[in-house]
Amino acid sequence: MGERRGARARPVAPAARAVLASFAVVYLAETAGWVVAALRNPFAPEGLLPVLLYGVGQLLAVLAPVAWFALCVRLAPASGVRLRWLIAGLILLAPLPLVVGVP
Repeated sequence: MGERRGARARPVAPAARAVLASFAVVYLAETAGWVVAALRNPFAPEGLLPVLLYGVGQLLAVLAPVAWFALCVRLAPASGVRLRWLIAGLILLAPLPLVVGVP
């Protein structure tokens, strides 16, 4: 009970596994970039609520690349669609403070 018909795990080709692993490494690098950007940011809001919201925003910025990768792997079909979503995530979630050189 609780099993879907035809829900067998499909074997993943070695090339597809290598591409997925390389994307995972790049997404982890983006996460590290957001950590560096958050730690190097000199801006400090004043007041309890702005500090809390700013901290939550930084946490979400750090977690966004990993969440995007995990959701693409889990939800996108294993085809060119997944590859396009992964590439879109690399562009959209790039750590812009490091890319443009904000101190």
